[in-house]
Amino acid sequence: MEDLLFKSEFYENIDYVRLLIGLALLLVLTKCMQIIYRRYSHSPTNKKSFSSIFILFSVSIFLIVTTIKSSLALSLGMVGALSIIRFRTAIKEPEQLIYFLGITGVAIAIAAEKEILAVLVVIIFIISAIINSKSAKNQVNQSIKYLILNAKGKGEIGDSNFISDFLTSGIEGGL
Repeated sequence: MEDLLFKSEFYENIDYVRLLIGLALLLVLTKCMQIIYRRYSHSPTNKKSFSSIFILFSVSIFLIVTTIKSSLALSLGMVGALSIIRFRTAIKEPEQLIYFLGITGVAIAIAAEKEILAVLVVIIFIISAIINSKSAKNQVNQSIKYLILNAKGKGEIGDSNFISDFLTSGIEGGL
């Protein structure tokens, strides 16, 4: 262990300027994904608390990949160490898993010194989230219109309070 730490090649193989620039870019891109998740996610769970771990998660992945790319022995040791770790809390929604995979991809791309790829992935992610959000809102609006018009046609609505009660309860219920 001491031989490894005191070898000059251990410290010379790392480009510290590029590492810091990559880390700064990673923080900016992760913050962008965090903002997009908070604004456009359809998740009924607490978006703020879930997205608060995005930065820690991305920095962890970045450091792991940066460490293991320099040495085969370190990469095999890391695989062994990480294989025993598991999350006890399951990710409940596919959307959350997609965001974690996106952040993992961005962190790996930056750690592998493919910064342009990481920026492109985030841009595509942002565009996809906005389009997905708009199409989902249109689907909800169409469903509400259909239910209201269908109920009106059958004469089941007693007064105009039905519509406002329906919309209020639908929005609070997670439509």
